[in-house]
Amino acid sequence: MSDVVEWNAARIDTDRVLRDAASILMASAKKGFGNHNCASYVRDAFDHAFAKVGMKPISPRRYAYEYGSSYLEAGFQLMESGQLKATQRDPDIGGRLYSLRVGYVAVFGPNATHPAGHAQMFTPDGWYSDFKQAHFVPWPAQYEDVSYSIYALLCAVS
Repeated sequence: MSDVVEWNAARIDTDRVLRDAASILMASAKKGFGNHNCASYVRDAFDHAFAKVGMKPISPRRYAYEYGSSYLEAGFQLMESGQLKATQRDPDIGGRLYSLRVGYVAVFGPNATHPAGHAQMFTPDGWYSDFKQAHFVPWPAQYEDVSYSIYALLCAVS
């Protein structure tokens, strides 16, 4: 059975919408490193997928670290938040509590070297933003500690 959510009085296959958003993001990502537009790339991928089924777009924000509230407004739920040490490039996100699924979003707080923070989506091919990331934490390990939050569009099972 597929996950569905009531949205504008319509039943929507959210798994399909999230897979579509992930495909859009993977296709639009830059080779190598991005161009400091991570949050816009992730939001645009969701907006294009949401528009196909009549869902409202994600509210834009100025900085990546501000997008947590936009995802909550759009019906996403906070799954996890915490603080990572600079050396934790690939922590056990979710641990035994949940498994990462396509469409989960990570929003990183600002730090001295990345004052706008960062936003990324989990896809079938790993973490993407405006580029394909090699690790959960997109920055080299020599950078300082960073806060993060994971958001998921969850829904009732039909």
